[in-house]
Amino acid sequence: MDKENRVTGLRLQGCRVKTVLPLLVPLEHLVKLNVWRCQLVDDDIFFLRMLKRLTFLDLAFNRLSDASFLKDFKELTYLNLIGNKISDLGFIENLDKLTRLNIIFNPIEHPPQKIADQGPDAIRNYLKQHG
Repeated sequence: MDKENRVTGLRLQGCRVKTVLPLLVPLEHLVKLNVWRCQLVDDDIFFLRMLKRLTFLDLAFNRLSDASFLKDFKELTYLNLIGNKISDLGFIENLDKLTRLNIIFNPIEHPPQKIADQGPDAIRNYLKQHG
């Protein structure tokens, strides 16, 4: 919680949170969210679109295949996507503050895996040159 007693971090690790997700929308001051191993699929993450202040987001070991919605999360510094089904990292191009990215165990196709393995800066550079 912050100085005004607003919730700024939430850990729902390993929970089946689908029925709780809409309740997160009012948490506009949330900066850290961990929904690790919650069996989320692409249709479940609509609630995240409202949480643009996030700096830390852990979506590891879910069933996500599309992370393009993250392109507008300009404050993200940490993103964990381990163990999903993400193939395109194009959304990272404009996430200039992102310094920590975990993407192992994803079928990365764009950019090439050897670029993706080098981290956010290498990915951004590749995407700016190759689209």
